[in-house]
Amino acid sequence: MRLPRLTEPPVLRDRERSPTVLVVDDETLTRRISATALERDGCTVIEASGGRQAIEMLEQQKPDVVLLDLVMPEVDGFEVCRAVRERDGGEDTAVLVMTGLEDVESIRRAYSAGATDFVTKPVTPLLLTQRIRYLHRASSALAELRSTEKRLRASREAISRLAYSDSLTGLPNRAFLSRHLEHVLALSARNGVAAGVLCLDLDLFKRINDTLGHSAGDELLVSVGRRLQEAVRRSDCVARNSVAPPDEPGDAVARLGGDEFVVVLHGLRRPEDAGLVASRIQEALSAPFYVARSQVFVNASIGIAVFPNDGSNAETLLQNADTAMYHAKERGRGAHAFYTASLSDAARRRLDVEAALRIALDEDQLEVFYQPKLDTQGGEVMGVEALCRWLHPEWGHVPPPEFIGVAEDTGLILRLGEWVLRAACRQIQAWQDEGFPPMGVAVNVAARQFRDDGFAAMVAEVLAETGLDPTLLELEITEGTLMDETDRGIAVLTELHQLGVRVAIDDFGTGYSSLAYLSRFPIDTIKVDRSFVSSVTEDASNAAITEAIIAMGRSLRLDVVAEGVETSDQLEFLRKRDCAKVQGYLFSRPLPAAELGLWLLQHQPSKKSGEAP
Repeated sequence: MRLPRLTEPPVLRDRERSPTVLVVDDETLTRRISATALERDGCTVIEASGGRQAIEMLEQQKPDVVLLDLVMPEVDGFEVCRAVRERDGGEDTAVLVMTGLEDVESIRRAYSAGATDFVTKPVTPLLLTQRIRYLHRASSALAELRSTEKRLRASREAISRLAYSDSLTGLPNRAFLSRHLEHVLALSARNGVAAGVLCLDLDLFKRINDTLGHSAGDELLVSVGRRLQEAVRRSDCVARNSVAPPDEPGDAVARLGGDEFVVVLHGLRRPEDAGLVASRIQEALSAPFYVARSQVFVNASIGIAVFPNDGSNAETLLQNADTAMYHAKERGRGAHAFYTASLSDAARRRLDVEAALRIALDEDQLEVFYQPKLDTQGGEVMGVEALCRWLHPEWGHVPPPEFIGVAEDTGLILRLGEWVLRAACRQIQAWQDEGFPPMGVAVNVAARQFRDDGFAAMVAEVLAETGLDPTLLELEITEGTLMDETDRGIAVLTELHQLGVRVAIDDFGTGYSSLAYLSRFPIDTIKVDRSFVSSVTEDASNAAITEAIIAMGRSLRLDVVAEGVETSDQLEFLRKRDCAKVQGYLFSRPLPAAELGLWLLQHQPSKKSGEAP
């Protein structure tokens, strides 16, 4: 029998939103009594005459509260309760089950199925409506709490990403790396296993930025990060300790900034296995990358430090791996190197040299020496090469390769190179003022100097300041520097030629040595590297290379200068093949300006007075 609905308006207990209640009961009278009481209280009521119908309704409806009879045919209340919890958002729905007064076992099963609370039959309407209101408020509060917790969790995750992730690649950053590495080392020490740190730096990355733009460089860094992660995952079968405890953290790839990455390896079977991973990484990076619609190739220099042999804490391991990385760079592109104690000594020495070099530049401890270049046919002095020398007050003579390398790495080469250029131009002009015939001077240019945007302007400024005829200045640039800066290099050399300055390719024959690129660059001179000249009379291959270089230079109407001539036989070999100029210890070692002035008086036609040499 269907009971008539009450006509009185609903009474809202407070200003809260009235809940939607799904009443599920196979007994019509009981269901209608409950529904009528709830409707009178202001609730929106949905009725289901059985468990199956209730489950179907749940697919379309989202009630706030389910009032559920447990004992029903076919599909009982327990199954309905589980269906509520399994639906999306079901954890926020309150489920009030109705059961007999003594049915304790049903109550226990209902709670296991996900019930929120229970009432006993017969249900008092007033008690029912208050219980429904209470459950709705409680479930709403819990839902709000869960939502707040979810938002807080999302905020914490976002903050963590900002704090511990690299914004460009999404890889862990330096802050994460420090914490992660300390954790790895603590576990490695506890479990008696090795751990490795690989510091990785991309070779010639600046060339990508300069050629294709910074957006292409960023795209390349993202791709490199992906390949590193994949290479490290694939290295697990090579390097991981198969008996490493399950609580050991995973290997990690982090980006420290720029083109520098760090890989942390845990659970190594042997320290040398870190080298296998380094090789795997270099192999992964050797395949071409496609960025900015261009195909590019990169190499990586990798330094390796292994716990516990190379350091007991994160800071020391990272520092030693970084030291090894610079050693790998010195070996050439695409190399990796393990840290050794001697590398730390070398690193400390480099720091000492850098500090002392800054003082030397400030306190005028440096000096320019000059080595003459002679004509092979008549023996006339055709010019000199300016070479920087350093006499330290405590260390004595510091070898040029040592302090020049430090200057290039630290950027001091810009200041040092300008100082040498100014000193050499001033000295050549001074010799002319003293009455010596005009004589050219060659000055070496480091790669970092040549890449500097203000290089040509600096040369023009020095020439104007010293008053030297620009045609007497020759700048020596290595093959590698020009090839790394092809398009820009042509522009800079053209600008130098417009000043009247001559350009020489230094150490020719050790790099590209291509007739095609020689014809592209506006150059005047090629210098045959001493490594070929020193054995032209004993080594047929070097003799053939030297002869080919001389012929190549002559065909392009370039001056050819042979370096490192030390014997009369070498000089005779070069003379017979029409090499224009030579320099080397056979004629003179590099000399200070005062000593070279005396040497010139003996080997050069006299001053303006016309006196015999």
